[in-house]
Amino acid sequence: MREKIGYYGMLVCLLLSVISGQFLKSEWVPVILCIGVLIFAPMYRWNEWKAYSRKKKMVFSIEFVIIISTIPFLLWKGNEIIDGIVMFQGW
Repeated sequence: MREKIGYYGMLVCLLLSVISGQFLKSEWVPVILCIGVLIFAPMYRWNEWKAYSRKKKMVFSIEFVIIISTIPFLLWKGNEIIDGIVMFQGW
């Protein structure tokens, strides 16, 4: 049951995020819905997560924090680099 709630919760949050990004001018609604995905995603894999040892859970959690904190920085820097390329200006 928890897996179904997690799966459909993620699906609804992602769909609402895409739809609200198209029709609403607010930037906060898609962000809040993406946080909802982070809540429903562990529910989807709850049985697998319980099978892991404490050490493996800590390693996964640290990796998650590092990856989540570096992805926006990489996207931001990549956008600056692409803006500097003449071929992509005006797109």
